[in-house]
Amino acid sequence: MKKTDMNDGLKYTSLVVLITAMIVYSGCTKPNRNNPNHIPDIDIELFTMPMCPYGAEALKNILDIAKNTNKISLHVYYIAETTGEENNLSLQSFQSLHGADEVLAGIIAVVVENFFPEKYMSFLENSVLYPEKRWEEWADFTRSELEMLAASLQTEDALYLYAENISESQKKSIKRSPTIFINGEKYEASAQKDYLKRAVCHISSGENLILPACQNVPECVSNSECHAIEGALGVCEDGKCVNVFEPPITLTILSSELIDPIHLEQTEKKLKKLVPSIIENATVYIGSDYGKTLAKELGVHTLPVFIFGPNVESCINYKSLLKLGLKKSPEEIFILEGTPLAHPFRSYGKIYYDPNSRVVYDLPLDVQASALHAVGKIQEAEILYESHIEENPDDVRAMMNLGTLFAENGNLGLAMEYYKRVIKIKPDYRLVYENLRRLCEQLDDKKCEVYALIENGWELYNQNSYKESITQFQAALNIDNAASGALVGIGRAYMDLGYYEEAREYIERAEYYEPDDSQITNILAGILYRTGRYSEAINKYQVAAGLDYDNVTIQINLAKALQTIGDNKTAIKSLENASEKCKADPEFIAKLVELYCEVKEYGSAMETGNNFLDSNPGSVDLLYWTAIAEMQIGLIDSARNKLINAASITGENIELTFQLAEAFVELGMKTYALEMINKILDIFPGHGPSHAYYSLLVSDNITLALDHAELVPFPVIEFRDFS
Repeated sequence: MKKTDMNDGLKYTSLVVLITAMIVYSGCTKPNRNNPNHIPDIDIELFTMPMCPYGAEALKNILDIAKNTNKISLHVYYIAETTGEENNLSLQSFQSLHGADEVLAGIIAVVVENFFPEKYMSFLENSVLYPEKRWEEWADFTRSELEMLAASLQTEDALYLYAENISESQKKSIKRSPTIFINGEKYEASAQKDYLKRAVCHISSGENLILPACQNVPECVSNSECHAIEGALGVCEDGKCVNVFEPPITLTILSSELIDPIHLEQTEKKLKKLVPSIIENATVYIGSDYGKTLAKELGVHTLPVFIFGPNVESCINYKSLLKLGLKKSPEEIFILEGTPLAHPFRSYGKIYYDPNSRVVYDLPLDVQASALHAVGKIQEAEILYESHIEENPDDVRAMMNLGTLFAENGNLGLAMEYYKRVIKIKPDYRLVYENLRRLCEQLDDKKCEVYALIENGWELYNQNSYKESITQFQAALNIDNAASGALVGIGRAYMDLGYYEEAREYIERAEYYEPDDSQITNILAGILYRTGRYSEAINKYQVAAGLDYDNVTIQINLAKALQTIGDNKTAIKSLENASEKCKADPEFIAKLVELYCEVKEYGSAMETGNNFLDSNPGSVDLLYWTAIAEMQIGLIDSARNKLINAASITGENIELTFQLAEAFVELGMKTYALEMINKILDIFPGHGPSHAYYSLLVSDNITLALDHAELVPFPVIEFRDFS
């Protein structure tokens, strides 16, 4: 047995004391653990941090539930990291969120658990009762026991016990405190006492156990747990479920014969769950004279429309109806337009308005066209599709729909033309090759096999089976060596495999056959950029931008390439001269604001960012860069609010999340910074810079931070998706 940071004399004393402690307590067992004479019925594992207030609250609640029973076994595991070598541990070998004091608190707890087991439960109870006091003041130990415990803490055995304890959280990759498992199943609900009691007592009643804590468990803690009799609403009052009968509320439905009655019935059932007293007054069809009049009076754009009686405002679940979209008109009419279950058109493929009635208002042209197509009004649909495509030349979905309309009505040549236009815009769109294959089978075209092979190739590519996809694409090229979909497919596959020279060869061939295809030129520029040929990449991006002036992705990629060579002013000029369509895109504006910050034009950056954010939802990038500009100008409160907003919507972008952490640090917002770092480590546990920042934030240990920073290089910044 070794000890740490002690001289040889103390080492001998520590050894004697620890052996004495082990002899004295050798007859003891840990509560409900490792005792062959007792098998607990409920096993609770709590993963926590000793200085985490939420973890302490969870521990207190569990201890209250477990009091006066031997039916529950409690295991407390601590969340920390091991940074030292296993055979040479010291206090500095561990890192925990709240620093060295938290590590020491965890070590004390595991020593008590292992060497003073009968004191362990009271130790835990007191730890949450007196969080502000030193443990020596509240621990239920005699003076000689305190001396033994203090001596035990000086040995390496204490460190090894702690390392063994925290290894449980590391095995499960648990970083959030508290995390609870009950009988091996992760507990997902609230750690509040009533919720925990209900979870434990549910297991208890299921196994015919009687726990003292279950005697006063509330029947419910929320309305959702109460099941009412028919016609009533289940409401949780003072921990008990009661049936509440609300006054009848009339419901009129404005609908169309085109709406799936099953879907309409499901929606009604959902509404009646919230308001059981609903009485359906009538269903009015929009094709009728009254229906048309009612639709115009209400100003609705989407069907079905649910019109509630005025007393709906007093019902218990009125707020829930508001969340579903219930609105109160100036005429005191309560209407719920569309469906509260999903997007009314895109998700279900149903028509929620009747084109026969001409009540289409300002719906998008492609949606109107789809409705007309569905009811057989082919000429009107064709006109609207073409008008929409003229205004939105990159809308491949509308082109696919128009191609399908032509194919269904025997105009195979025009169908083929629109499908090929789709390929030029999105050569990796697998569905278009399926449509083309079916079309050429009708035409008895030898290219059927080519389209089938390309379709198979993109299906394999989308499954990340890149080598197998190349085989299919190559087979297509053996039949038609100018098939751009196959050439682009092989190029993309080689890019994902890291073979950029091979990728360039195939994309250059595709560009040769399709010189006016901006997407292919954009992909080629991306390959040149990734291989360090920045000047050539910039030239290609400029060509692609000339072919498709409104393409946001190409404009941003061009600006990034110019930024890479340090020509920020040209990048800014390029973006400032872009089309108005590009300037309506939040990512485009974010890149412009970022470049303004790069050249220290913080006023322009702030003005541009805020002008956009005033009328549009911002992207994380835009919020971040606008906040950076405001920080430089001194508008700290506004910057802080933008960063908090950005943090709430950031996805799995490691680079940007790390930048948010840095900004929070600069503003002194340590809690938010740690939240961002933990988010990165959840996505990429080996991310060196995040480990470094973590170390700095929790212990100010710069040496350790630098060591961590060398673990994994910062990930390469990827360009936007080339497709």
